[in-house]
Amino acid sequence: MYKEYKMFERDHIYDFTFELEQDISVAEKIISKIPEEHILTYQDLGTIEFYVGDDSNFIGHDLIKWLGTVYHKGATIRDSLLEISIEDKEWTARRNKDLNSIYYRMITFNEDAQQAAIDYLQNAINDMKKLLRDWETEIKEESDKKEIRKSSVTVLNEYKYVKPRGGENGVDGYCDADYKLNETGEVVRFISRDVFDFGVLNYPQRLDKTDDIFNKSTWTNTEMEILAWLAEFGKFHGIRM
Repeated sequence: MYKEYKMFERDHIYDFTFELEQDISVAEKIISKIPEEHILTYQDLGTIEFYVGDDSNFIGHDLIKWLGTVYHKGATIRDSLLEISIEDKEWTARRNKDLNSIYYRMITFNEDAQQAAIDYLQNAINDMKKLLRDWETEIKEESDKKEIRKSSVTVLNEYKYVKPRGGENGVDGYCDADYKLNETGEVVRFISRDVFDFGVLNYPQRLDKTDDIFNKSTWTNTEMEILAWLAEFGKFHGIRM
């Protein structure tokens, strides 16, 4: 389960809720920095070093680019940013005094530009907060459904259990136990094996050492339900490498 959100034409992909929470926090911090003075540089490809800690999705960078190319379009992005700002010309003269050109300018975005940037980010924050709430609801609902599935079967007698350990020359996992399908009260004895570099194999004990452990057409409906439960909640899962 992952979520996507587009901000400043960049797709943000979230695998976990904390990543979305982080972008919300970053956007809120950037809003507080928008009214501050910023150094407009004329070196390399950079314009304004607008950085907030944890800004792994480059929201600050994208905001500056948006202001200089979408909100206001000048001859160049630097011209554009300068045109929507108030310059501290005394600072600029002092900073570039011993240089052979203007490399740095101290600017403050004008009120209209500040408000446009704040509005954009605040709308994004509102959207992301709604996305987060909906996501958390989905997670809670899925967790509740998983608990229902987990409680549908009860493990009764465990005849033998061997914990897998080691690699190719190690010990394969083995479990022989009774499982009760709680809805009907039916009990089925299953064998579960965790075989190195092969995976997990679950089958009814009645079919042990026969080819029918792979032939699901010979299995009962109850056995198929127990199989599905073991695949999700059994002792073994995945492939031991």
